[in-house]
Amino acid sequence: MSFFTSMRMKLPPYFVPCHFLTPQLTTQILNVIDVSFGRRVSLQRYDNVVMTQRDKKIAAVITTRHDPDSHWVFLENFCVLPNYRNQGLGTELLEFTCTELYTDYGGNKVTFALHVDAGINHDRLVNYYCCRGFRKSYTNEKETMLLSED
Repeated sequence: MSFFTSMRMKLPPYFVPCHFLTPQLTTQILNVIDVSFGRRVSLQRYDNVVMTQRDKKIAAVITTRHDPDSHWVFLENFCVLPNYRNQGLGTELLEFTCTELYTDYGGNKVTFALHVDAGINHDRLVNYYCCRGFRKSYTNEKETMLLSED
């Protein structure tokens, strides 16, 4: 495989404001979320979609929503297609998201917030985020909320 072929197959993460999404891109994003979580969402409630592609298709997604009353950015629908898991893709996407959206539109440093639903992978996911600079804000029987370190 040539250098140029491998570059076309592995694109770096990028983000797109939701109001700029094309119908084709929207369909691909919703498919990744559906395959990963088994649920349909509406992208209209989010500000941005951060994604990365492998093999000419979207392989991982994070949707973001900025809370206008605070300096919080909620990271939601963080998912990697099963064939691309455990390859560092999720970590690359999370780091890119936190770097690109480090400040809000007013130039203030943001706090990233995310929820991990209770379930089979709960403890593993909480540990994953804690190893990447998040801390537990609260835990109950339904979820754990994590916040980025200041």
